[in-house]
Amino acid sequence: MERNVVLSQNCIIGSQVHLENCTIETNCIIGNGVRIDASYILNGSTIEDDCQLNACMIGKNVKVKKGTVVDKGCLIANDVTLGPNVKLAPYTFIESEPAKDGQKIDVTLVGNEGKGYKWLQLSDDESEKEESLPDYWVVESSGSEEDNFSSSEEEHSEEENQFETFDDDFKCNVNTICFAV
Repeated sequence: MERNVVLSQNCIIGSQVHLENCTIETNCIIGNGVRIDASYILNGSTIEDDCQLNACMIGKNVKVKKGTVVDKGCLIANDVTLGPNVKLAPYTFIESEPAKDGQKIDVTLVGNEGKGYKWLQLSDDESEKEESLPDYWVVESSGSEEDNFSSSEEEHSEEENQFETFDDDFKCNVNTICFAV
C-alpha cells in the first residue's frame, strides 16, 4: 500500500498489490498483483489477479476478472462482471441492466464471461438533453463565461441541498458518485 488509501472492514488484499489514492469499501477482495490508482470501489466487489484500475468508479458487487484493465473515467455499475483480460477504453460506462429492450451483452466490451451493457444515450435530440439538466449546468454562449453562471443561492438552494460539500472544489451527491466542480 502506498499513500492516501482508505481500506474498510473485512477486505482481503493479495500480495504485490499497489494501492494509491483510492478507497475500498467493506467486504472487497483484491487479488495478487493488482494496481489501483485514484479509484473508488464499493462494497462487496472482487478484483481478481493482475488487474489495473486507474481513476475509475467500481459499483457494488462487481467482479473484475483476471488481467482486466479499467481505464480513467470508467464507471462500472453495481452487479457487473468484466473479463477476463478485457481492456476498457477511457470513459466507458457499463451498466448492469439493458438500456432498451433487446439490447444484448457485448462480449467484445465485457468479455466472454462478462455481464453488463454499454450505457446508451437513448435520445440524440440536443434540446432534450439541455432540458433534463439543472439550470445552472446549461451555459449560454453570449457574454463572458462568468456572466453565464448564476451565483444566486436562492436559484440553486433546492438542487444543492442534495450535495455534501467537502471543500470549495469538490462535491458529493449523497445518492450517486463524487465529482469535481
